[in-house]
Amino acid sequence: MIRNRFDELRKYLKTKLTLLGIRPEQFDAWIDKLALPEGGHNETEDGYHLCNFRYTGRIYIERLPEAQLSLLALYVRSWLDDNDDTRGAYKLPDPEAEIIPLDDDTLIDVLLPVEFVDPVYLAPAGDDDPEALDWCGRKWSVAEYLVDYAERGTVNQAPTESEE
Repeated sequence: MIRNRFDELRKYLKTKLTLLGIRPEQFDAWIDKLALPEGGHNETEDGYHLCNFRYTGRIYIERLPEAQLSLLALYVRSWLDDNDDTRGAYKLPDPEAEIIPLDDDTLIDVLLPVEFVDPVYLAPAGDDDPEALDWCGRKWSVAEYLVDYAERGTVNQAPTESEE
């Protein structure tokens, strides 16, 4: 499964609509500008890193009470800090909101573009998997990648923690 950080942010913000003073029909979100830069093509604990989905997610809110703009910004920033572990590694820019004042000076429309990178990892697939990808002469699926790891062992006859 490919993680979609923007969808996670969108779902989180939808839980905050009442606190922001807006109705669901005033909230819209979509993805655009999808790029597919090559991944490391190396094996990791998550699988083989084929590529990254690099994209811009856009959040659009109509008729947001202007007094709630700072709360919206804080919801977005705090969610990113707690949930987007790729921002620093890929040097993603901080979100910048476009604000459109409306006639009554108390409501605004807000367009908030946020860039994301979601790495794509592959695991070996069976030949009978209809959704399998052909890559490097093998069949692959976007799925959980199982890594076997040792639960116990010794190195150069050194004692284990329980033996010390």
